This record gives sequence, structure tokens and C-alpha cells, in this order.
Amino acid sequence: TQREKNLALLDFYGFELLDHNSFEQFAINYSAEKIHQNFIRNVLRVEQELYAREGLEWSRIDYFDNESICELIDKPNYGILSLINEPHLTTNDALLQRIQQCCAGHPNFMISQPNSMSFRIRHYANVVQYSVQRFLEKNSDILPKYISSGLYQSKLPLVQSLFPEGNPRRQATKKPTT
Repeated sequence: TQREKNLALLDFYGFELLDHNSFEQFAINYSAEKIHQNFIRNVLRVEQELYAREGLEWSRIDYFDNESICELIDKPNYGILSLINEPHLTTNDALLQRIQQCCAGHPNFMISQPNSMSFRIRHYANVVQYSVQRFLEKNSDILPKYISSGLYQSKLPLVQSLFPEGNPRRQATKKPTT
């Protein structure tokens, strides 16, 4: 009997590389990285480990593990997403300086030319240069007060806990969450 050979193709639709890349492309490309990471972990790695444990005849599939790219973006305290939310960063210059300070030396992070107000990330799909212009502004999707106030008035404690900024007695002492 002749053994059948199959080819499967999975397209992680959504990666963007434009002439000018900003916060929107950063968010889209991060999402694509997480989808890629999830697929690698839950399909390729786990399945291959299972085949090995069960002693099945199979051919190993080498794959690119993008965990370090995801950590560059979402690592608590030092990932780019965490840095964007630091309350003391109020200007594009300060944000770029902080990103460069925390991410320099990472194998997937590159500093762009001086005075370019941008940085580059080596994603699994390609290298992308991101302009930090308006990053902070675009990341501040603050829920209007009348909506959070209405939701805080819910009789369900869970809903109230999700919208503490709607509490009329709460002091606005810190930067709102984004």
C-alpha cells in the first residue's frame, strides 16, 4: 500500500507591515504573535510530545517558537504594553526613551535611526518599524464617565467590581486603566 502524503496550510491572517506603522499595527501584530504562539504550543509542541510518549512513527516538524517576541511585548513591568501604561509617561519622547531603556539588548528589538521617534521589532513574519507618535493617545480608550457610572449602579456586585471608576465617591487619584 502506498502511504498518503498530506499538506496542511494555516494562514495567521492579520499581520500588518505598512509604510507607516503605529499603535494599530502594533496591536494587530501582537495579536498575530499570540495566535502563532498558541498554535505552536497547543498543536505542534503538544502533539509532537504526545507522539514521542506513545512511540508512534512520525517525522519531527521544526517550528519557530516566538515566545521571546511575545515576552518583549507583554512581559509584566518591562514589556512594551506595560511600559505604554506607565502613568508618568506623558510624551512620545519619554515613551520611546523608556522602551529603548527596557528593551535594548533583546534579540528581537532594534533601535531605529536617531530622531526617528520609532523602534523596530523582529516579528515571526517580518521586521516592523513602529512610530511612537500618538501611541499614548491611541492607547487611552477611556470609558465615558456616564457609562461607567451607569454600570457601577448595577445591583450585581460583579458588575460593580468591573467598573470601580463609576463610583461617585471614588477619588480620581490615578491614571485611568486603558
